[in-house]
Amino acid sequence: MATISLMEIAGRTGAETLFERYRRELADVSLPPMLTVDYHIQAGEGYQQLGRTDLACGHLERALAVASDHHFNQLVFHVEEILQKVAAPTSVRVVVEPESSREVREIAGAIKRMREFSGAGG
Repeated sequence: MATISLMEIAGRTGAETLFERYRRELADVSLPPMLTVDYHIQAGEGYQQLGRTDLACGHLERALAVASDHHFNQLVFHVEEILQKVAAPTSVRVVVEPESSREVREIAGAIKRMREFSGAGG
């Protein structure tokens, strides 16, 4: 339980190396079903914080499967809610007014290029 909490803290603070270390420590440990669900939830949320949506969804889907198999209905609803948020595409639209300064237009263009590069589009 303590290692799961440490993994959660590392994910929330963006400490990717620590997060991965704790996650790997727990990956091969045989945990009771409730802790298995918690592990996958924390791993999923941690990966989301670290910008790794694909890995986040994988862990959350495993949490959902274990919670469903063991009829942890409240956790099923909780994980489904998290999955919807993680899997939902986020798009932020930058609107640059024609009379904006050159610096603002350059920043907006840089943000747009970063989004396109990261696959967020828009």
